[in-house]
Amino acid sequence: MKKIVGLVVLLVALTGCGSKQADTTKDSSKEVASSEVVSSEKTEKAVKVVLQEDGKEFNTKDIEIKEDALLGDIMADNFKIGEENNMISSIDGKKQDNKAQKYWIYQVNGKEAEVGANEYKLKAGDEVVWNLSKFEMK
Repeated sequence: MKKIVGLVVLLVALTGCGSKQADTTKDSSKEVASSEVVSSEKTEKAVKVVLQEDGKEFNTKDIEIKEDALLGDIMADNFKIGEENNMISSIDGKKQDNKAQKYWIYQVNGKEAEVGANEYKLKAGDEVVWNLSKFEMK
């Protein structure tokens, strides 16, 4: 009797492992399928943020957003930023340099911003490019 009980326990354990393996495979394929869906949803509900210094890209992130998300909030949530006078003065350790007249300037969809990042409402599909470069007053 003990042998039968032991055999049943062993079969249940092996069946459990086997079904977990099958479930893992199914879950993996579900994850791939769902990540593809999430990926396409991200495109519809995401913005692309590009960081550059003197026009050379050093970081890019696709960031999922909610409706009417503010750029300043998105930056604070996804990058290490520093602020001075309510303006972004450093991103991921790269700081503005007043003496060299290098400042963080951003564009959205190729157009220079007319308001601060804390006021700019993003829309899904926007591409934001932050560039740390020399800025001369004209």
